[in-house]
Amino acid sequence: MQPIPLWTLQIPDTIAGARQKELYSLLSPAEQKRHDAMESFTRQKEYLLSHALARLKIAEVLKMPPADVPLLFEDNTKPSPIPGSLVPGHGSLVTGPWHLSLSHTHLLIACALAPCPVGVDVEPVGRTKHIDDVARRMFHPTEADEVCALIGDEKKLRFTQYWVLREAFYKASGMPLTDMIKGIVFNIDDDEKVQFTINHQPSTIPWQFSLTSPLPDHIMALAVQGPLSHTIKDIQLTEIV
Repeated sequence: MQPIPLWTLQIPDTIAGARQKELYSLLSPAEQKRHDAMESFTRQKEYLLSHALARLKIAEVLKMPPADVPLLFEDNTKPSPIPGSLVPGHGSLVTGPWHLSLSHTHLLIACALAPCPVGVDVEPVGRTKHIDDVARRMFHPTEADEVCALIGDEKKLRFTQYWVLREAFYKASGMPLTDMIKGIVFNIDDDEKVQFTINHQPSTIPWQFSLTSPLPDHIMALAVQGPLSHTIKDIQLTEIV
């Protein structure tokens, strides 16, 4: 089984000046420009830590300096697949391409890297207002009916679970949102195992999904397109900052 690393990092209140400069130096000129254009210090910190984390961890896999990682973003948001790399001194290829997915809240960063399409999303529970209205617009009617029938904390939890599952699947699959709303149905059983159908049929492509709670008030979903032999390895980080 090939483990798929899923790294999480709690965002600190502050970053030491010297460490902040060191992490900033890892970013590409395009990333630095986007970072500098952000007016909010909080957004700058989230962006800096998430992109530096991605570069540091990809560098471990590709055996190269973090600043040299060929990390590109489509429309400044979605990471492009990362090609394989030669291992210095060995001439052997680190299998690729590698697929990267990032997500963050004000408190947490999540980063997933896999040799197949992957998507991760993390959200705080209870952030969304007017849950029923949003569920009716963004979820399949089957999911929306379930959410609308719940009350209180159960409603907030189920809504967030469906939301992060859909976001993670969207990131991994690239399926248009309108097609997802009409054709994708997720089902979460009592053990929080996830099943889904496409146009009322099981998917012909193998998918894996996981739901976890990396913080007491956060829900995180991972979507992996590929053989079911993949295992998901949760890694909590503290050494980045």
